[in-house]
Amino acid sequence: QRMKPVEQNSLPSFGTQLQYKPNGKLVLNSSTFIGTDKPDSARKMRYYHDLYGIYKLSAKLGLQAAFDIGAEQKEKGSNAYNIWYTWVAGMTYNWHKRISTGMRLEYYQDKNAVIVSTETGAPMAVYGASLNFDIVVLKNLLWRVEGRLLSGKDDVFLEDGRSVSGNQSFTTSIAFHF
Repeated sequence: QRMKPVEQNSLPSFGTQLQYKPNGKLVLNSSTFIGTDKPDSARKMRYYHDLYGIYKLSAKLGLQAAFDIGAEQKEKGSNAYNIWYTWVAGMTYNWHKRISTGMRLEYYQDKNAVIVSTETGAPMAVYGASLNFDIVVLKNLLWRVEGRLLSGKDDVFLEDGRSVSGNQSFTTSIAFHF
């Protein structure tokens, strides 16, 4: 996401978002982007779509699923496109009004490095799994602790100066909203 326009880009970009909430348990969302993030001299059109759903099975248990796909011209004016996509499936359990746990499974593929280029030059195609623990410290302050595993068939990560096919992380964050 750019916070300022690309220099020497005269083409406006467009986006849409449609949400359907038939009841208090289900949210379906469809978002699109059509445009470019390059100057006119190297313009490659980009098309992107995000589709997700959130379903509350109960006051404590929720499910999430998403599928995103993007296409960008290989060259200016070309009819050939580089494609990237991801899918995500997740679950959230609320232990208490201020404490919850989330699990997520995902897959991301960007073989032509449109969005993600790897240090090793291998195409990005990885599976992931994560587990998080959230505490609402204040009504507008959230503390998260998360463990995440990523794994692919190619060596797309660097670890201690060598190429490896997997990555593990353990992070914590604080989010504030107003």
